[in-house]
Amino acid sequence: MALPVALYLAISAGGPGAGGWGADLGRYAEGLGLDTGRFGEELRRRLYAPRVGEDVASADASGVSGTPTFFVNGRRHRSAYDVATLTAAVRSARAATAART
Repeated sequence: MALPVALYLAISAGGPGAGGWGADLGRYAEGLGLDTGRFGEELRRRLYAPRVGEDVASADASGVSGTPTFFVNGRRHRSAYDVATLTAAVRSARAATAART
């Protein structure tokens, strides 16, 4: 599993604990086997804040207001997010693309 996905899943499993998000993030980083000293320093320095800002701007421009939000062939998926519905949407998009080529 990609690290951002693993961290997202760890964070989304529940709200902040008694120590707040900062303490929780440190525990998540440790649980994922990250260098917690480096993680804490980069978090403190807000090293990735510009990238997060870019992602927020991109989400705003795409009309995304929360997670999860799915896009299929560049179009926002506005139906249910269950596996069967998403699979059908992807298959439909693939068929439409194949028909155009």
